[in-house]
Amino acid sequence: MKFNIRLKLIAFTFCIILLVGGSIFLYSIYQGRQRIFASFEKESRETTAVISNTIINDLYFLNLRSMRLQLRSIRVNPDVNYTYVTDPDGVVLTDGTGGNPREGQRLTDSFSEAMFRSATWVSRREERLLKVGGPVLAPDGGRIGYLQVGFSLDFVDQTVREATRASLYMTIVCLVIGAVLAIVLSTSFTRPILSIVRASQAVGEGKLETRLRVDRGDELGFLAAATNQMAEALQRRRAEAARLLAETKRNLEGIRALHEIDMAITSSLDLRDVLNILLEKIELFLPYSTATVRLFNVETGLLEPVAARNLDEAEWKVEQWKPGRGPANAVFETKAPMVIPDCQNDARVRDPEFFRKHRLVSYLGVPMVAKGEILGVLSFYTKEEHEFAGEEVEFLTTLAGQAAIAIHNSKVYEKLAKVASDLSRSNRVKDEFLSVMSHELRTPLNVVMGYTGMIRDGLLGNINSEQEKALEKVISRARDQLAMISSILQATHLEAEGVRVEAREVDLEELLADVRSNYAIPLGKELSLIWDIPSDLPVINTDGEKLKHILQNLINNAVKFTDKGSVTVSVRVKEGNRQQAIDGQDGTGNRQRSLMLTPSASSLTPSWVEFKVADTGIGVARENLTAIFERFRQVDSSETRRYGG
Repeated sequence: MKFNIRLKLIAFTFCIILLVGGSIFLYSIYQGRQRIFASFEKESRETTAVISNTIINDLYFLNLRSMRLQLRSIRVNPDVNYTYVTDPDGVVLTDGTGGNPREGQRLTDSFSEAMFRSATWVSRREERLLKVGGPVLAPDGGRIGYLQVGFSLDFVDQTVREATRASLYMTIVCLVIGAVLAIVLSTSFTRPILSIVRASQAVGEGKLETRLRVDRGDELGFLAAATNQMAEALQRRRAEAARLLAETKRNLEGIRALHEIDMAITSSLDLRDVLNILLEKIELFLPYSTATVRLFNVETGLLEPVAARNLDEAEWKVEQWKPGRGPANAVFETKAPMVIPDCQNDARVRDPEFFRKHRLVSYLGVPMVAKGEILGVLSFYTKEEHEFAGEEVEFLTTLAGQAAIAIHNSKVYEKLAKVASDLSRSNRVKDEFLSVMSHELRTPLNVVMGYTGMIRDGLLGNINSEQEKALEKVISRARDQLAMISSILQATHLEAEGVRVEAREVDLEELLADVRSNYAIPLGKELSLIWDIPSDLPVINTDGEKLKHILQNLINNAVKFTDKGSVTVSVRVKEGNRQQAIDGQDGTGNRQRSLMLTPSASSLTPSWVEFKVADTGIGVARENLTAIFERFRQVDSSETRRYGG
C-alpha cells in the first residue's frame, strides 16, 4: 500500500511536469515559428522595396537590358527564388531568370491579381515560397509597373528546426529534474498520509477515541489536527443523534398536521365552516382536551366567543364571556402567547370555578394574526397539568397564524358578497329609476311638442316668419330630447332583459326605402347622403324594427359628426357558411358586421348580408374604439364639447 501511494504521487507529479513542460515546449515552438516567419517576412518586404528603388529609372525609361542585369545580380541572394517586373497592365517585361511565365506574358495568378489591386506591398505564403509584390511608383507618384519577388522558405524551416531542437533538449532536462524531485518529495509525504488514512479508517469503524500525533507545521500537520477534531466532534454528535432523530420525527408529524389542517380550513370560505373544521382537525391531531376560538368584533370592540370543542358552547359563552375578563383578553392585548400551568389556582384567572367545574387545568392562549392585524385568540386546555414547551408554543402559534389567514379570507369573502349584493340592488334601483323617469318625461314633452306644433301651424292664431323659425327650433330640440329619452328607455329595457327579438321575414327593399325616406329633407350641411343599394335584395329572417333602429342610429351618428363631404350607406349580399357569419368574417378573413339570411326556396346556398355606413367626418381615435358601445359614454364628455347628444 505504501508503494502504491508513493507510485501514484510520483506518477501524478511527473504527469503534471510533463503536461506543463510539453505545453511550454509546444507553445515555444509555435511562437518561435511565428516570430521567425514574421521577421523573415519583414526582411523580405524590405528587400523587395530596395529592389524596387534600384529599378525605378530603368523601368521608367524601359531600359530592359540594364534592369535584367540588376535583377540577375539580385539572384546572388540564396533566399531570392525569382523576380518579375511587369508594366502597369501586368505584362512581364523581364523575369531576371528566364523562367515561367516568360517575358511578354501577363501574370494571371490570384496573388498577382491581389498585387495589381493593392496600393502597398502585399505578401502571401504559397508552398515553399513567400511571394512579395506591389506597385513601382514614379517620383510623381504614378504607377509605372509592378515588382514581384519570390523568396525561398528553406532558411526559415532550417531556423525553426534548430530552435525546436534546442527547446526539446531544455524540456528533457527539466523533465528529468522534475522526476527526481517528485521521487524525493513523495517519500516525505507518503508516511504521514498513510498514518492519517489508518486513523480515518479507525474512526470510520466507530473507534472515535483514535488520535494522531501532530508533529508537522505544514498542511499535513493541519490535516492530522483536523482529523483529531473530527473524531472529537463525532463523539459529541453521537450523543445528540438519538435526540435529533426523535425531534425530527416529531417535527415531520407536526408539519404533516399543519399541512392537513391548512388544506382543510382553506377549503371553505364560510366563516362558521372554517371554525368547525379547524377545531375538528385540532382534536384529531393534537392531544388537548379542549380548544376554543374568540374573535374581535370591530363594531362592539369586544373579544367575543364564537366556537368551542369538547365544551358546552352555550354555557361557555354565557359564563366565560364578559368584557375584559379571562386570560384570552390578556393574550389579545399583548399580542403574545400566554401559558398558565394551573388555571384553577392562578391569580390571573377571574373565574376559577368554571375551570374546576369542567376539570380544566393548564391553559395556552395564542394570538391569531393575519396581515399584521390580530383577529382573535386561539386557546388550548388540558385536564392534567401540562408544561407547554417552547417548540410546542411555536408550533401552535404557527397553527394560529394559518387559522387567522383562513378567517381573514372568510371575512373578506363575506364583505365582497355583501358589496356585490348591494351593487346588484343599486343597479336594480337605478334601472327602475331610469325607466320611470323616461316614461314620466315623455308625456309632458309630447304635450310641449304638440302645442308648439299647433302654434307653428297657425291653429291658435297667425304668427310671423321669425316666430315660425323659433318654434321650429323648439320642436327640433324637443324631438332630440324625445329621442334621447327613448334611447335611455331602451337601454334600461335591455339591461333588464325586457327586450326580445321578434324575428320574421323582412323585405330589405321595403325596409331600406322606409329608412331612406326619413332623410329626404335637406340635412342643413354641405353633405351628400349616398345610398349604394342593389336592386335584387332578398327577404331575410330578422327583427325588422330593431334592424331599422340600428341603421338609423349609425346614419344619424355619421351625419352628426360629418360637417362636409359624404355619408355612404351600402348593402351587400355575400355567400359563406354559418360559422363565418357568426365570427363576422368573409372568405378573406376580414372582420365584418353581418346578419344571416334565410335561404330561399330556389337557392339553399348559405349567405349573409353586410351593412356598412361610412363617412368623411372626424372619425374615432384607435384608443377610444373599445368604449364607443358603452352606455352613457362619449369620447369628449367635457362641458365645452362641440357635439351634443
